[in-house]
Amino acid sequence: DVSWNPASLPNRLAIHRNWSTFSPADDSIILAHNPQYRLTITTKDTSPSSPGTKLGYGTVWVVLSRHVFKRSQILSNKDYDALNLLVYDHRNGELILTPNDKPCFEMKYSNYPHLLCMLHVPIGVKRYSLVVSAWRRNPKATTNYSLQVFGSDNCVPKLSTIPRAM
Repeated sequence: DVSWNPASLPNRLAIHRNWSTFSPADDSIILAHNPQYRLTITTKDTSPSSPGTKLGYGTVWVVLSRHVFKRSQILSNKDYDALNLLVYDHRNGELILTPNDKPCFEMKYSNYPHLLCMLHVPIGVKRYSLVVSAWRRNPKATTNYSLQVFGSDNCVPKLSTIPRAM
């Protein structure tokens, strides 16, 4: 069950960025120039009665929102970027250079304004690498987006930028 009741997800943070630097239009070869973030989640032990959590886990939602300024950006294939959020749990929050590694979470590329990812995070400290990816991205265009993290009462998230490859 999904509940956006503020009481069930009290730990929140958000960043607002733009992706304006050059990167290849096709993310199937290299990801090193894509925006990447280290998501560190500290999860405390919880009782089975905590809302939205499984015993021994916490729940975190990650939301990637594409900012749309004109209706034509949605209606025209040439004016939008179909975005995706790739989540890697085995790289300890480090830079992802190529798409050869299999992410633990990946959506289909979409021009929807919001992409949602739910993670069940084990007790302790867990680091994820988050990669913003685009399909048929115009390398000269600017993509404006927000990345929001919502954590259950036993999950404290921290988000930091992973420096891009030179």
